[in-house]
Amino acid sequence: MVYHLVLCSLRQGISPDEIEEMMRRTRMSLLKIDVALSVRCGHLIEEGSEGIDERIAPDRDMRAIDQWEFFVAIEVNSMERLAAYREHPVYVKYMEEVLKPQTRRRLTLNYETDPQRQRAAGPASRYRAGSLARPLRSGDLQ
Repeated sequence: MVYHLVLCSLRQGISPDEIEEMMRRTRMSLLKIDVALSVRCGHLIEEGSEGIDERIAPDRDMRAIDQWEFFVAIEVNSMERLAAYREHPVYVKYMEEVLKPQTRRRLTLNYETDPQRQRAAGPASRYRAGSLARPLRSGDLQ
C-alpha cells in the first residue's frame, strides 16, 4: 500500500469558509477516482498542535509547522496505481480548480505502508537508520 500525502501552504487571506469548501470539494472529487482506496483531508488546528519536537530537531524553528495548514492524503495499492490516479481527469481538474488556486506551496510525500510488500521488494537496507517509514522514490516497487 502507498500513502500519498500532500501538505499545503494556503494562500494569504483564505477564509474559514473557503477552507471548508476545499475540504468538501476534495472529498467529493477525489473519492470518484476508483484506484483511491481512501481519501482524507483536513486543516491545521491550533489547539493540541505541538509543533516540532525540540529533542528531535533542536535547530528547527518551532513556527515551521504553521506553514502546512492543509493536507490531502490518498491511499492506493501501488506506485503504478498512484501514477494512474495522478493522470486521472478528475484529479487533473481538482488540482487546477481547487488545490492550485488556494495554495502557495505543496509538499508531496509517498510512504509504503505494507511491510510485506517492502520485504518482497528488497532488502531492509533501504530504510534510513532510525526511521520507521520513508518516502518512496519513483523507482521503488517496480
